[in-house]
Amino acid sequence: MAKPEEEEDIFQEGDYIDERYEVIKRLGKGGYGEIYSAKDLTNTTYIAVKVERVSKPGNLLEEEKILRALNGESSFVSDRAKYVPKILNSGRHNDMVSYMVLELLGENLSVLRRKQQNHRFSLLTTMALGMQMLRAIKEVHDLGYLHRDIKPGNFVIGSKVTNTHRTVILIDFGLSRRHFRPDGEVRPKRKTARWVGSRRYMSINTHQRKDQGRRDDLWSFLYVLIEFFTGTLPWAHLRGIQNLDNVRDMKIQYNNEKLVRNLPDEFLKFMNHIKELRYEDRPDYEYLHGLMQGLFNKHGGDTQTFLFDWEKDEVNDDLTEPLRPHPPLRVTSSPDRFTSQDSDSGKRRRTRDGNYRIRDDSFEDSSSRRRKGKKRKRRKKGKRRIKCIIM
Repeated sequence: MAKPEEEEDIFQEGDYIDERYEVIKRLGKGGYGEIYSAKDLTNTTYIAVKVERVSKPGNLLEEEKILRALNGESSFVSDRAKYVPKILNSGRHNDMVSYMVLELLGENLSVLRRKQQNHRFSLLTTMALGMQMLRAIKEVHDLGYLHRDIKPGNFVIGSKVTNTHRTVILIDFGLSRRHFRPDGEVRPKRKTARWVGSRRYMSINTHQRKDQGRRDDLWSFLYVLIEFFTGTLPWAHLRGIQNLDNVRDMKIQYNNEKLVRNLPDEFLKFMNHIKELRYEDRPDYEYLHGLMQGLFNKHGGDTQTFLFDWEKDEVNDDLTEPLRPHPPLRVTSSPDRFTSQDSDSGKRRRTRDGNYRIRDDSFEDSSSRRRKGKKRKRRKKGKRRIKCIIM
């Protein structure tokens, strides 16, 4: 049997879904189905369409049910969530494909992070994103649901069309579950539960097959914040389902101050708070938000003038005269030592271990150049002169 990723796409560019939506391109594909950008021919707006084959039902119908509830379309949830996508339509194409139409949003935070230098966000961007992400998680929790798959790829930036391009939206509710009963009480904790989510970000409780509560979404959120700011996680190198237990063991090993070592104290306070939470407990979202707000303010953040890291790149790209790039750096074996081709001395330099040196002929005196000129005459013709040598 072919694997899902080896199967032919459900739709191709130019196809029509239910004779109304013209497919533009595929945006993603996975076990959940596929998602496309498309054009609504009734009003010429651009939208996203999530689809799955009727013959291979997954989580699409359940996700639609949850999204409609979060959009305020159920008796269980009266308010509408502000940080989740709007569901515009749903249906079935030729009785073969179920589809759900959503507003078209921007790039996800995983893609935006990898586009940054060193694959990490600045502290201010991390905190600015974190405050919005926490509001989104709190909103979903307060409306009675757990997300259960908090990860960078499930947070996207909104759309300029709807003036939400500076707003973080939480997406993909295919693994979500109702946490409250209709009377508003927390559902009883199950003795065991299957693990759902992404192994890099799921909580230790989830690894251990314990029933997930609101605390577990926040554990995943903390892992995301650490990855945003540092560019990685201690277990990021452990890939594949065969490493699931190894990831769990490393998370247990780092379930202490070591996880947030060399990070601002607010990360440790965040971790200590969620470590104290039980399954049924409501997190103190205001306290956690205050930690991030305080760190943002302490480091000069100003909500009126603040730009996300990728917005700064866009500003630089729009300049009529591009910024002059820094001279390239030559990095030695010692990570804390570096030299530049634009060194102000130009003389031979050795690092502390004595293994590396740089020579730049452009700074040599005339007598030195004459001696080297004689040597060059003895060289074979066509041999290229090396201007900067790292030995």
